[in-house]
Amino acid sequence: MIQEAIAIVLKKIRPQAVNLIELSGISDHVITSAVGNKYGDIFEQQLEWAMTSRMNTPGDNIPPKFMEYMGPILHGKL
Repeated sequence: MIQEAIAIVLKKIRPQAVNLIELSGISDHVITSAVGNKYGDIFEQQLEWAMTSRMNTPGDNIPPKFMEYMGPILHGKL
């Protein structure tokens, strides 16, 4: 019952809580979150972060043997 009550209260206060957090004047560089950024472009920000992540840049990030075992699956040659 407590969990249900918490869920109901959170649904009610969320719209006001987001606005209050945005009013605080904290820079987006301090709070690195796509949710509640000053532009409101949550999904665009997440996509940009994923595309520019060091995990998605060329180089030595590919684990050893990844292409040997996963390459055929990724290219439909299984």
